[in-house]
Amino acid sequence: MTKHVVDRAQLAVAVHEAGHAVAGFIHGREIERVRLLDGDPTHAGTCEFAQHPGGVPPVALYAGTAAELRFTLGRRPSAHDVSARLAVHRDDRAMVASAGPYDLDHARGLVDRTWPAICELATQLYGFAEVGPGDVLRALRVPSGARADAYLADLRAGRRALT
Repeated sequence: MTKHVVDRAQLAVAVHEAGHAVAGFIHGREIERVRLLDGDPTHAGTCEFAQHPGGVPPVALYAGTAAELRFTLGRRPSAHDVSARLAVHRDDRAMVASAGPYDLDHARGLVDRTWPAICELATQLYGFAEVGPGDVLRALRVPSGARADAYLADLRAGRRALT
């Protein structure tokens, strides 16, 4: 029998990056890859989006921290929790500086609605250190064909939640 030890800090990073990926994808951003970085003193992980004229939406930036805090705190994070954690995640903090409270509220709701997909993607990321766009699609259980856009719109608007 083999005993496995889980590095909770590394798993929290995987949840953080999965939160970015899931929220970004739902908001129409193409995922190039999501990675855990070994040995980089400034970044433990990264979610790489394809170039988009609108950049990365604030909800996707907030979602990484909101997902990480939900994992580490065991509850929905407050605005104070997110603000305190963004002091550590300086890259995310700089990018959400112009965002409003709606973006944080939307991110927390989106994390709640997609929590099973975030957990599934984070588990895969933790195990393999890298995931791609197909993995995000599978985790979100996006249907193929014409129904995909309506499915993602329902997730964005809060009319659908994953169970």
